[in-house]
Amino acid sequence: MSRPCSACQEMGLTLLQNAEARGYYENKTKGDYVIRLKGPYDVAVNKQKDSTFALTCDWWAGHRRREGIGNAAVVAGPNGQKRVDTQ
Repeated sequence: MSRPCSACQEMGLTLLQNAEARGYYENKTKGDYVIRLKGPYDVAVNKQKDSTFALTCDWWAGHRRREGIGNAAVVAGPNGQKRVDTQ
């Protein structure tokens, strides 16, 4: 996961491995990787059965948008194919 790590560094964020992402009212989500945001919530990144990665976070109130993370998530597959998931 060197690309996301580089992207996180560029944005001043930390990428943790095997961690818990913070959510609303002390909710926690386990992540293969967690992007630790500066605000109260984080992004959990979990590898799926088809070798893509799914992003999970608390999308409410624009917290992640203030940190440059929008509603659309680009998920790269093992052969470089991409899909966009919106929530």
